[in-house]
Amino acid sequence: MAAAIYISVLGFALGVLFETFSNASVFLLLLIFLIAVAIIVARSPTILCIFLLFFFVGALRYEAYSKNPDPILSDARGKIEITGFISQDPDVRQDKQLITFRAQSINGKKLSGENNILIEAGLFPKRSYGDELAVYGPLVSPRNFEDDTTGETFDYVSYLQKDRIYFVMYQPIMDTIATGKGNPVVSALLFIKHAFENSIDRVMSEPNASLVNAIILGERHGVPQDILDTLRKVGTIHIVILSGYAITIIAESVRRFFSRFGFRTSLVLASISIILFVLMTGASAMVVRAGVMALFAFLSKAISRKHDAVRALALTVFLMVLWNPMILVFDISFQVSILAVAGLIFISPIFENKFTKITEKFGFREIFISTLSAQIAVLPYLLYVTGSLSLFSVPANILILPILPLTMLFGLFAGAAGFLSPIIAFPFSAIAYFFTSYELFVAKIFSALPFSSVAIPFPFWAVIVFYLLTALKLFSMTSQLRLAKKSST
Repeated sequence: MAAAIYISVLGFALGVLFETFSNASVFLLLLIFLIAVAIIVARSPTILCIFLLFFFVGALRYEAYSKNPDPILSDARGKIEITGFISQDPDVRQDKQLITFRAQSINGKKLSGENNILIEAGLFPKRSYGDELAVYGPLVSPRNFEDDTTGETFDYVSYLQKDRIYFVMYQPIMDTIATGKGNPVVSALLFIKHAFENSIDRVMSEPNASLVNAIILGERHGVPQDILDTLRKVGTIHIVILSGYAITIIAESVRRFFSRFGFRTSLVLASISIILFVLMTGASAMVVRAGVMALFAFLSKAISRKHDAVRALALTVFLMVLWNPMILVFDISFQVSILAVAGLIFISPIFENKFTKITEKFGFREIFISTLSAQIAVLPYLLYVTGSLSLFSVPANILILPILPLTMLFGLFAGAAGFLSPIIAFPFSAIAYFFTSYELFVAKIFSALPFSSVAIPFPFWAVIVFYLLTALKLFSMTSQLRLAKKSST
């Protein structure tokens, strides 16, 4: 049963990869499907049949997802009028708004399918999810660009297309037709989110208020660029990004907090807490993916047999790629999440026997092992993507991550109390202010050290070799542990 699951997921993923890079015709995909059927009729090995069938399904799913925009929109030239609505919470930066706009008609002609446009607009007037707009201006096709750090060409076109965004509009004229046209549940969640942000802004000073909002909600628009650069330099930028890696560590802290209520109760309460946290942040596509990975990582720790955790990871990857097949290649957040969780599953158990002398007080040993395991798992891929190595990433994370759950806890208390009165919120906001100041202090200290970040070109073949060697080493160490357990019994 387990082998069939792994072969199915592998075949599906390879099918998605095949279609991503080859863009094969439907006839070729149909030929693969017919070969699989022929093999089944000939009663060939079942594993091969399963692999080919899911390979075909993966390729077909990618083909179905990556549809081109409506031809009417593609053929539009010059200054045009487009009507539609804002389909996501606008991404407000320090000097602009990035708006995902769902186009429904162009110059009076109705559009078919899901046609999203990324609009870059000024800070004012503020736009909201569900606003129905008439937009005037030229459509621009996005272009790939070269990364200043690595020198590699970033496939910005595919990055946008994974969310079905095909065009960009810069500073268009926008007239509001109506408001509140979005999903009422999503609108209510976003209302709570923005009210919480405003509450934190009232009870805390900058830049700590923006840092608390970034840590809890993933909203980085108020965090100064120099602070973001410092966090990135020492490998702690994930604390202000709702990635699977960050939420995975936080989920572990939630599990420990509720452990006093018993295993089953803590399991239910912690799972509910993670779900509510994801909903509070607005439940965007990125946050949902991160929340799913965090929830899986938390549940995998509760499973006594490691092979069950591996199976759950395989099924999670399958479902998420089935939902959006383009994230397999074009979503770095998803890829890093998978690697971080794999590190917790495969590497953590080995380190548990290596660091027995580290104190267990305040969960320090578990945090240390989880941090080190995730860092090792994601390091080679991040080197390939960013081209830089944060030499002090592990010690910086070990000093910051134990404080992060407390920062979130008192930040949440401060924001909630801020709805009532700044005076009531003061003790909570003061503690949250202290914790964020400490986190910034640690990041600045490490970033100021010589060679805190080193540029290292890391080719993709080196990533593959690293993971192959790591897999062989883990297999060898696991086999030795099993033999040692058998000999002791």
